[in-house]
Amino acid sequence: NTIWIKTQAGINPNDSVVSISNSWRFLTVYGNNKNVYLKIKGLTFKNFGKPKLNPFGSSQDAYGATVFDIRNAHHIYFDSCNFIFNVANISFNNECNNITIQNNKFKSDAGKWSHAMIKKSHVNSFFTSTSRGRSFETEAIFFDKGKSICVRNNYFDGTNSGVQSYTEQGLKEEIDIYNNTFIDVFDAVENDGQWTNLRVWENEMIRPMAAFSAAPPLIGPRYFYRNLVHGMQGRRNEADDPHFNGCSPINGKYMSQAIGIKTNPIYTGTIPKGNLYFFNNTFHSDDTLGFVFTSWEAEWRKILFINNCLEKIPHL
Repeated sequence: NTIWIKTQAGINPNDSVVSISNSWRFLTVYGNNKNVYLKIKGLTFKNFGKPKLNPFGSSQDAYGATVFDIRNAHHIYFDSCNFIFNVANISFNNECNNITIQNNKFKSDAGKWSHAMIKKSHVNSFFTSTSRGRSFETEAIFFDKGKSICVRNNYFDGTNSGVQSYTEQGLKEEIDIYNNTFIDVFDAVENDGQWTNLRVWENEMIRPMAAFSAAPPLIGPRYFYRNLVHGMQGRRNEADDPHFNGCSPINGKYMSQAIGIKTNPIYTGTIPKGNLYFFNNTFHSDDTLGFVFTSWEAEWRKILFINNCLEKIPHL
């Protein structure tokens, strides 16, 4: 029911800063598909885990440190915690249901830099044009598969992604993301892949590279209601990373556009496409590289816009 942490020197962790671990995980929970009722409240986790970069030729380039690695566990509650300058913060792997994440602060600097810059790695005293540093492309909260999830009243500052999943991950069902603030993030709500009944409402996104990423929007539906997206600004990318296909021409400088809504890969799988709904959202930018909507492929089944406000947007 309770985890007690004792220090060898007898330091009281309630009134002192304590180094818990030098490993690349703070706490891994193997839930074995049980209701674990784990509650984490009022704690600060700071500077946790620099990634270990392996030598050239290694099968795995980098290990990304993670504060909480929750695996196949249900009924998890995070409240009023601070996650400051960690590589990755909270990762839900395999199926995790009944999740509440509220009133937390996630602070990083990764999202303030361009996508290609994050992929740069410092190896043997020189910079190499490679994606070996991909462990820096981390999210504040990662979901693999699950249902009945609520993310509310949180503050995301400079994280690479606020909330994230990938195309190849499992189905996320009945998700509410609301009343959060995202500032200087790369992707605020990265709902790529399989999500159904996703509701994203009354969030504020300030200077995002992408407010909503649905790349691609599979299963669906997804609802985006009364969100405020403003200050979208283009940022400079490094043009010599061969793994960043957006840097074109590769021999020149490239400014990546900021995007309100992004859906961009060419999806060739068999999972059904989903519907997208945007109601009463506001998008604002003074930057000529601030776009409301960028799509390379029409990957959705249906997309509907009603009563959205586009203010001072030079390009659509």
